[in-house]
Amino acid sequence: MLTDTARRLVAAAALLALTLAGCSSSTTSGETADKTVPEDQAPQATEPPPAPAPTGFAADPVRAVDVGPVSHPPVALHATVAWLLDEEGLTGIDMTTGEDIARLSPTAAPLYEAWGPRSGLTDEDAARLEVEGAQRQLHHPSVVELAGRSTVIGTIPVIGKSDSPELEIIAADAETGEVVWTLPLQLDGLDSDGDGRIAASVIHADGHHVALQVMEGNVMTRTVVVDAAARQVAWESTEFKAFGGAGSHLAGLRFDEGTTVLGVDLAEGDTVWEQQVSGNINLGPAESFLRFEDKDGHEGPGLIDIESGQGHYGVAGLTGDMNCRHGAGGTTLVCMAEGGDAMAVDLGNVDAPLWQLPQDNVPGNYRAVFQDSVYLDNDDELVVMDARSGETISTAPGPAPRLVNSHGGIVLSGQTIQIYPAAP
Repeated sequence: MLTDTARRLVAAAALLALTLAGCSSSTTSGETADKTVPEDQAPQATEPPPAPAPTGFAADPVRAVDVGPVSHPPVALHATVAWLLDEEGLTGIDMTTGEDIARLSPTAAPLYEAWGPRSGLTDEDAARLEVEGAQRQLHHPSVVELAGRSTVIGTIPVIGKSDSPELEIIAADAETGEVVWTLPLQLDGLDSDGDGRIAASVIHADGHHVALQVMEGNVMTRTVVVDAAARQVAWESTEFKAFGGAGSHLAGLRFDEGTTVLGVDLAEGDTVWEQQVSGNINLGPAESFLRFEDKDGHEGPGLIDIESGQGHYGVAGLTGDMNCRHGAGGTTLVCMAEGGDAMAVDLGNVDAPLWQLPQDNVPGNYRAVFQDSVYLDNDDELVVMDARSGETISTAPGPAPRLVNSHGGIVLSGQTIQIYPAAP
């Protein structure tokens, strides 16, 4: 039987894989109905063909924002809008001009103070902020399709009833910033006095339900699924920890007498498949799959289909230390080890690689993927690689963005995000 410490270590290791994967959110678009119109009667727009992935960006950013200590930009992209999350709300920024289009705040008082200018501090304040920075949990917002509208979702820790910690979901039109709904999550047992901060982010949405990972410090403590139409929690679990989703299913881990990898129904939480594994595993999201390796067992490294539970093992070139990413609108799953080998598979046939590259032939360090283009950094040179062939498309001086869509890219430089429009 796993001890509590062992369970936390397994969950933390799987979370690390999830964090390194970038947790990219969808960037689909569609016409938005006014919030007074019933969702089932909302007009549906025919989406135009997507603009191609950019191969270059403007020489200078249109906006730079100090976001404090983060490991990944707390940003989601939709069309020309970059949605930036902080501890007190969401800011929509026009990626072509750098101007704010919206500022969204929770209805309750935020639990934490947003990271602001840090000049002229006393030694005592500087020491306190260093501790706060190390404990900081600032996840990214997400843009998802809900009832036919593109919706940005941000989750803010707030002070709830009886001064207890809660999470408040803000759901807004991803193009205009008009708030569609908010929902306080009153979750039993949230601990704001522990070693780490409370945070939550979207792991998957299917158009009707939104699944959240809830974190306390660096440990995932529960999965919460919200019925978007009913504006209420459909179910939650402190035993099942979701790491990915596809269609109407979630997949992740459960710790009981041992460790189980399983898939559940998104709407109800019922188990649809499961597999007992050892406690020594490597797990991470990979679009509609989980990247999985059982280091003490016979399975892996491989990819597990989230909806069916079918395992695809022995994929040539796939190693347990790789993180796998898929670009919005793309057809390819690109897997890379930090400073190591790289490979890719077609999402429709993951059993055979499209290409493999040894470490010495990988033209840079991974930063982002959009559609079927991969963006890498090679000593402050941007390298754009074709995800289908593994061949270099273009190179240009300048930093590689950490997030990309057809309209621009987001660069993380120290504690500052920089917004670059796509080159004409």
